[in-house]
Parts: sequence; C-alpha cells; structure tokens
Amino acid sequence: MKLLSMTAGYLVACILAGCASAPPQELKNARNAYQEAAQNPGASLAQTNVYDAKRSLDRAEAYYANEGNDPAARDLAYVAERKAIAARAAANTAMSLQQRSQALAELDQWKQQQAIAQRQQLGQTKDQLAQSQQQLESERQARVAAEQRTADALAKMNQSQLGLTASV
Repeated sequence: MKLLSMTAGYLVACILAGCASAPPQELKNARNAYQEAAQNPGASLAQTNVYDAKRSLDRAEAYYANEGNDPAARDLAYVAERKAIAARAAANTAMSLQQRSQALAELDQWKQQQAIAQRQQLGQTKDQLAQSQQQLESERQARVAAEQRTADALAKMNQSQLGLTASV
C-alpha cells in the first residue's frame, strides 16, 4: 500500500512537473516577436495589427496553460509569432510611409523657398538691369548733347573764321 501511494505520489509529481515544464520554443518565439512588435517605434501607427498579435499570443498562452505542450499549443504559438512579425512589418511600413510623406512635405517647402529666393533674385537683377539701361540712356543723351554742342561750337568757329576772312 505504501508502494502504491508512493507510486501515485510520484505519478502526480511527474504530471505536475510535466505541466510545469518550460513552454515550447514556438511560444517563446511568439512572446519575443510580440515584444519586438509592441516596442517598435511605429507600433502606434499599426495598432490594429499589434492588437491582433496580442490577442493571438493570449490565445496561445491560454491554450498552453490549459492543455500543456501539445501540437495545437505550438501551432497557436506559431500563428501568434507570425502575426507579431506581420505587425512589426506593418509598423515599419507605416513609419516609412509617414517619414516619406514628411520628407516630401519638407522637399515641397524647400522648393517653395527656393522659388521665392529665385524670384527675389530675378527681381533684383531686373532692377539692376533697368538702372543700367537708364544710366546708359542718360549717358547716351549726354553724349548726343555734347556732340551737338561740339558741332554748334565748330559751326560758330567756322562762321567766325569765314567772317574774319571775308572782312580781310
């Protein structure tokens, strides 16, 4: 009888030890994958995917807690791991798209600033050109006036010389 109770105790201890054994590698992988997905900087951008991965992990954990290490528990853990990997990928994609949008917005802003600077520079160049043309026109008019005065002075001199030679 003592042998029977010891055997029963041993059997109970083995069963409890079997239930308390380490979780399958698939469940460990699913936990790690979920942690990576949840801690991903883009997790807030893929909340639905992360939540779905968490629910899947919770199902695998509950099944393992109730049924132990059987193939269905490993299958659920594998599914949970894949959902967590998909959630991390969705978060990375969403974050990349957000960064792309931000970069495009910054590029547009830079282009607008460049266009404004070019228009200002063009305006300054046009003003300088107009001033140069105005100065050239003023100089041309001054030259024409000087030539006219020179021609008038020569004409007067010629007339004076003609008048002097006629009087002599």
